[in-house]
Amino acid sequence: MSTLGATYTVTIHDVDDYIADGFTHIRFFRSATEAGTYTQVAQIALASGQETYEYNDAPAQPTDWWTWALYGSGTGETARAEPQPVAVRRVTRKELRRAVGFRLGLLEVASVSSGTTTTATCNALVDPDRSPHEVAGGWVLLPSGETRRIRVGTTGYNTSTGTITWQPAATAPSSGQEIEIWSGIIKGDIISAVHRAMNVARHSIWWPEMTTIEVTAMGAEYPLPYNAVNGRVLGVEILQWEDVWAPFKQFETTRRGQQTWIRFQGAMTGQIFRVTYNSLPDAMDGENDSWDVPLEIATAEVAKALLMSMIVPTSHKELIADIAVSVKAIEDEAKMLRASLMPEISIPIVGPR
Repeated sequence: MSTLGATYTVTIHDVDDYIADGFTHIRFFRSATEAGTYTQVAQIALASGQETYEYNDAPAQPTDWWTWALYGSGTGETARAEPQPVAVRRVTRKELRRAVGFRLGLLEVASVSSGTTTTATCNALVDPDRSPHEVAGGWVLLPSGETRRIRVGTTGYNTSTGTITWQPAATAPSSGQEIEIWSGIIKGDIISAVHRAMNVARHSIWWPEMTTIEVTAMGAEYPLPYNAVNGRVLGVEILQWEDVWAPFKQFETTRRGQQTWIRFQGAMTGQIFRVTYNSLPDAMDGENDSWDVPLEIATAEVAKALLMSMIVPTSHKELIADIAVSVKAIEDEAKMLRASLMPEISIPIVGPR
């Protein structure tokens, strides 16, 4: 079978009006970067009454960008649409952690000019007019991955030299490496709290994924990946020949425990099906882990989960009130992002039983 690189889909409402104006084709373009030079990769003729047009761009890479425009020999080419990424960019744990820290004003990142096992001097931290308490008592994440509490007062942060001091000793950072300096607003290691919030928030984030299943026996059930959201299937296609897929509606899903199973009714041994389903991101357990979701929505959801974890009955009442206001603001932001970025969970199409 041929390689499936990317499928571009464009809906042109009132297509007959454009045809009447002299437009005859839709053109697809691809570039290696968003701001780069776009090269035409396909041209498809417009058809009366057909509003949706697709092109399978096999050579496309996940890091590429694409766009489209209408064209007619007499009218020329329209302005091109806003470029879109070929695939959702992977969000690493480090990138997400920093985005959450910046969004909540809990983090600053500084480049080390010199370091020891208990200190780091950063030129960007030199600020004699700054209060040492903005940094002292917080937490530092070192390039080695070790987390340490910054000592309190001027012992922890010297505003004149830009030196922070922590205990106990850790692997010394080298010149040019970056350190993350986090607020000490909560009890305990806030960096670990952010990582925990990621694994709480992932249950409210989902994104389409695809799996291919070959029928091995008539009437058999097949498991979907464990991260499928509550058995929600977006669609099923059957391979007809080469790389031609056709919609297949005669299927049913069953949820048993944490596993979703799917059965293709009337399917014959050897037939191949492509199942698209909403999936949850994997747990963020290490710096090499990542999510295939937009950074904006991941940031909002994790920030909300972190703030919720900070609301505890034993906290100061004013602090609880401040955090509750922040939670409301983040929740409003998350709702907006869900509506604009996140795919809906569709109801499974279930065939006759």
